[in-house]
Amino acid sequence: MEKLVYGLWRQPDQDLTAMRSVLLNVVAPRLLELGVAGLRICVEEPIGRAYRVGAQPDGAVLAASVSLWIDNYDDRAPHEEAIDAANAQSYGWIVAESVARGYGQHRSWPDGERSPGLSITTFFDKKDGIDDDTFYRIWHGEHTPLSFVIHPFWLYVRNQTLRAVTPGAPRVRGIVYEAVPRDEDMLDFTRFFGCAPEPEKLMEQIAIVNNHMDTFGNRRDLQCVAMREWIFKTFST
Repeated sequence: MEKLVYGLWRQPDQDLTAMRSVLLNVVAPRLLELGVAGLRICVEEPIGRAYRVGAQPDGAVLAASVSLWIDNYDDRAPHEEAIDAANAQSYGWIVAESVARGYGQHRSWPDGERSPGLSITTFFDKKDGIDDDTFYRIWHGEHTPLSFVIHPFWLYVRNQTLRAVTPGAPRVRGIVYEAVPRDEDMLDFTRFFGCAPEPEKLMEQIAIVNNHMDTFGNRRDLQCVAMREWIFKTFST
């Protein structure tokens, strides 16, 4: 069983509402018909626009991600054809998933229903000049625990890219989606950055996160956006 993650980019003037509708009402049912073992779709949420970072060289902005599990990635052509219905610039990667924090007992909603709260999806590359051992040691051993200290995440899924499976894909070493229980946990910056009792420390907290990201990731080309999440089929081993 193998996991594929596809990022979808839209042009800035492209209708997000139409893309969302196609992803939820056309793409998801088609992928389920194809027998995927797991399916998660995240779609850009405009109320979280303050968290958007980065864009493609042609100006296209990250708008969605489709994560699916199939028996053999060699058989992905019909799945990519289904995703193409969203009329977006899409690139895919085969990944190794690690769930640093799962919903666990907090998961009270069924497959197919929108998850509560907001999530944020990030695509990033490795910092120039560091080896893989250093990259993973800092990302997994330092940055992930730091995220739990600062942010109110109740979900943190890391995807280490093994290789791109679509032509022209940007250089990406990590794809992460993280979620908070309530919208206000992200929309209130002081809550998201763990300083609600001391709002004067907000910029200091933001700098801690950014500076640590710079020790292992290429923040210059990093792209992220706030999203809504739908788990259409829970993957279980």
